[in-house]
Amino acid sequence: MRPESLCISPHHAALRSDLPLRLSGLTMRYTRSPWLAFKRAADAQEWPAAAASLNRIRQIIMVNMPLGLIVVIIGGTGARWE
Repeated sequence: MRPESLCISPHHAALRSDLPLRLSGLTMRYTRSPWLAFKRAADAQEWPAAAASLNRIRQIIMVNMPLGLIVVIIGGTGARWE
């Protein structure tokens, strides 16, 4: 029989492992389409369309950065949550 403490992971450990996977998935999903649009526009030398795609990627990264910092804070302070 296993001790009860091994059956339940602390909240910070679950968040620390779950949030980076979600961040990576969201980043890959939402930057793929603008990146392909940027690549096509740059190859065709349509600079206004390329700039619009880069702006969309920049907006996605601006949302992703604070979420990444939250993950770092959880990882650094999670052991003190108990």
